[in-house]
Amino acid sequence: MQVYVVLPIDVAAVWDEIAVGSCSWRGGRGRDASFGLVARGPGGRAGGIKGRVNERVILDVRDLGACSRLSPGVCAYLGEAASVVLGAFHAPPPPPTPAALFDGETRHEAGLVWRAPDPVQRGSHANELEVVRDGACAVAIAAVHAHAGYLVRKRPRHGSGADYLMTRLGDEEDNFVRLEVSGTARGDALELRARMAQKRAQLRAGREEGPAIAVVVAFKDAVIRMEDA
Repeated sequence: MQVYVVLPIDVAAVWDEIAVGSCSWRGGRGRDASFGLVARGPGGRAGGIKGRVNERVILDVRDLGACSRLSPGVCAYLGEAASVVLGAFHAPPPPPTPAALFDGETRHEAGLVWRAPDPVQRGSHANELEVVRDGACAVAIAAVHAHAGYLVRKRPRHGSGADYLMTRLGDEEDNFVRLEVSGTARGDALELRARMAQKRAQLRAGREEGPAIAVVVAFKDAVIRMEDA
């Protein structure tokens, strides 16, 4: 994973708890409505994430345990990192921070839900490279769950080309799809496309086979790009 530097900004704000679903969009389709589907081709490989409903997708990084099977400590750490980077560029919710989620070339309106970081949390994530890397992982975990119905389960072994292994909701627990994440603090559209090309190539070159998805997050512009490898 490669990241770009964010210059910390001391943002003081008060968090007011709001009633939104953690990671999942709860809409008319049932308890956890999914707005993206991976079309599987021969051998179960992903053949394209297909957006079905162009409604606002809520990405909640406050409780990643609701959309992953990572440990509570890891979830809290990643969520804090996302809040620190978001707090450098955006006012804290409510309302959710407006964002754009691109599934391929299809744009979906999204909203990022996070807590304003306190001084201790900002100091704990003062490394400019690591905070962007970890914060991007938090946003990506929330995005693949809320938009495409994935549950991040664990880290892969070294050399897989990916950051995480995940499964579709309802699939077997060992039917893994790889997830690779990249984050940038201030990257523009051209940089995001370049990073996406690199991440897709990295996934294809990894030792593990099977379907894979790359996610690139830009914090200043609140843009998330998601593509099959």
